[in-house]
Amino acid sequence: VNIQKSNKLSNNVEENSTNKSNFTETKKENIKKNEITVTVYRNNGKIINLELEEYVLGVVGAEMPASFNIEALKAQAILARTYALKSIKNGKKLTDTVSTQAYKDNSELQKLWKNDYTKYYEKIKKAVNETKGKVILYNNEYIDAVYHSTSNGKTENSKNVWKNILPYLVSVDSSWDKNVKSYKKETIFEINEFCNILRLDVEEPITYEIIHNETGRVRQITINNKTFSGTEFRNLLKLRSADFEIEINDEKVKVTTYGYGHGVGMSQYGANEMAKQGYSYIQILKHYYTGVVIK
Repeated sequence: VNIQKSNKLSNNVEENSTNKSNFTETKKENIKKNEITVTVYRNNGKIINLELEEYVLGVVGAEMPASFNIEALKAQAILARTYALKSIKNGKKLTDTVSTQAYKDNSELQKLWKNDYTKYYEKIKKAVNETKGKVILYNNEYIDAVYHSTSNGKTENSKNVWKNILPYLVSVDSSWDKNVKSYKKETIFEINEFCNILRLDVEEPITYEIIHNETGRVRQITINNKTFSGTEFRNLLKLRSADFEIEINDEKVKVTTYGYGHGVGMSQYGANEMAKQGYSYIQILKHYYTGVVIK
């Protein structure tokens, strides 16, 4: 009887062990199924599939200087994740360039950071892990998580760049940007080069009139009876921003720009300055995106 009981006990232990093993494998399988995979169409022609958080790490490393404050990096991680999830939901292809979001793999990050690779990798990994799964919503939908390098002191209204009015992408103060290195840049063009780009008559003296919008950027510029929107002019001349001044002398045109990027959404340098002053990533995001919820 004792032996039979012992065998029965042994069988029960074995059965329980098998059940536990099956449960663990099922759990692992379920977790794997719940993982979100991001497909990235790389500039070199390769197509890669990544787990979402791994992708976010590569975007933050590519899009924001790793030397930035951890709270700014956390804000960037949430934007990268939100942008990716909205793109997946809408069937939009994600590339590794600024046409969507920049992305770098580990070997590229090693080349970028060199001797600081381990330090910066761990720092960005921390920013991603501490915001894992968090996204920005407006009316329970993913926002258009757009961002730019540096504002001109104010962010831009979405309607001035893309014509669509989004209530969370409205102009807010970002005066911190005026103190950073990327705020102001002077670009010099030869008169001939300037006229050729804009298809102006080289022999005709240049006259121009500029109309600014409510955020200080150029809404419209008319040069020798040709009219361009500020964004169109910026793109043609490959300027840093649509807030610019023009000066013509000695057969040269000097264009001074203020800010870097389209100006809509979060200013990355502004976010870093806010973080240095003690603002959290939640405060940063809620400042730059009006009326949003972070979940």
